[in-house]
Amino acid sequence: MNFFKRDDGVLDVITKAITVVSFIFGIWIYFHTIHPVFQKESELQDLRKDKVNIQTDNERLGKETAKIKNDLHIQTEKIKDLNERAGNLSLEIESKNSELASINEKLETAHNEAVLSKLNLIMDKIIS
Repeated sequence: MNFFKRDDGVLDVITKAITVVSFIFGIWIYFHTIHPVFQKESELQDLRKDKVNIQTDNERLGKETAKIKNDLHIQTEKIKDLNERAGNLSLEIESKNSELASINEKLETAHNEAVLSKLNLIMDKIIS
């Protein structure tokens, strides 16, 4: 199946050549005008989907951020309470240590007095 035949005249050859060139030009026009519009529309739809996904992610991250901030606030309050409690316990420890030192001092004094009393009793028995 030959497109050009031997018995075709000059006008027939020119007509067929113009048809081929017009067909090729039509394909070229399609790929440089209509096809890019479809591609842009497809890309626009993809971008819209991406925008929705990004908005959804942004909302989710906003909620997570709010939750984390709330948790941080709660933990900060707990830390403040624990620090206050530690300070109170430290004061209580100092008070108890002071009380213990006083009791030990009294115990030492009582022990010394008991020893002296015992020695005095023994001396009185020896003397009498």
